[in-house]
Amino acid sequence: MSEEKQTYNVLSSLRHDGEVYGPDIEDMETVELTKTEAAPLEKLKVVELAEPDESMSDEDRAGILRETMALLDPETDFTKAGNPKQKVVTEVVGFEVSAAEVLAAWETHQSSTE
Repeated sequence: MSEEKQTYNVLSSLRHDGEVYGPDIEDMETVELTKTEAAPLEKLKVVELAEPDESMSDEDRAGILRETMALLDPETDFTKAGNPKQKVVTEVVGFEVSAAEVLAAWETHQSSTE
């Protein structure tokens, strides 16, 4: 069984799975890692575990994110790859979201509008 991935804030630039992440790189401020992958990076102060918003359930978070997808501006709020910008979504919803959460909400939104 594979190890569950968690969201980590990127404190210093790193390359993971062919992508470059960094605290100043738009939509690449967080990375999904297993505890095994994150352990040496945490010791080097490259990443830190992102604090989840405990005040709402996963279902509530997902619902808010799905609703937010319809509010995004296609001209300014999406990456060149056509996905919503994580930083924009975080600003709209008012709580920190991971790239994986944004992508899941976007995929759900797309499938419900087809």
